[in-house]
Amino acid sequence: MPPRKLPAAIVDLSEYTESQNWLVYGDSGIGKTVLIGQLPNVLILAIEPGTVSAARRGSQGKVWRISSWNDLEKAYEWLEANQDAFDWVAVDSSQAMQTIAMRHILAEEYAKNPAKRHPDVPQIQDYLRMHLMFKRIVMDMNALQFNVCWTAISMMKEDHEGDEIILPAIQGKDYEVAQWFCAEQAVVAYYGMTRAGKKGQEVKERYLLLQKDDPYFAKNRYDTRNKNGEVVERITLARGDKVIATFDKITRAVYEFRANTEE
Repeated sequence: MPPRKLPAAIVDLSEYTESQNWLVYGDSGIGKTVLIGQLPNVLILAIEPGTVSAARRGSQGKVWRISSWNDLEKAYEWLEANQDAFDWVAVDSSQAMQTIAMRHILAEEYAKNPAKRHPDVPQIQDYLRMHLMFKRIVMDMNALQFNVCWTAISMMKEDHEGDEIILPAIQGKDYEVAQWFCAEQAVVAYYGMTRAGKKGQEVKERYLLLQKDDPYFAKNRYDTRNKNGEVVERITLARGDKVIATFDKITRAVYEFRANTEE
């Protein structure tokens, strides 16, 4: 019996590659924009102010100012047609993306029925539409060839057992949409800061949390391990560290796998 001819879309797993999809979240002002500004050949879709902080820290990336949902749609269409233009695309920020989606909806509904709608007051059905618009862009962006890094501020909620949980501040059915958003990413990293050193000589250290540590949610599908084979739960960013080196460290299991299959 002759070998079965497979569809062109089916390839060997060793030849299959995926872009990296990241979500970095943390408190406002922690330095998320500076962090993403260090990514190589990066385009920042700046939906909220603050990109200047990355420029002041020496970012060589480019920025596309996004003021409306139509701007975001245009940016996506261009990126879809030019998937080799950048290595990374960073969306700053995710909750601002929800805001411009709702503004777009309210403007449309008010234009259609100004007698019954208010340009600033959403109705229940508007939230459903906003969530669907948000999910569509996330799925479409993550499906493209370049790497994507989303940013978000953090929020605190209570889980079904009454315990505190800290996760990205994404609106929708308590934190159901936030959980969906996290599930769409390969890495969800909490970006935090702590103090280290002797008393009186303490210094601030920023870190990326890669594994869930109550109440903080985090995950890492790359299962990054240290030289002893232990799962890496947290990476401290020393002053002057380049974020790409950190990202490569987190995803090195993927790179090593590719290198081994190419030998």
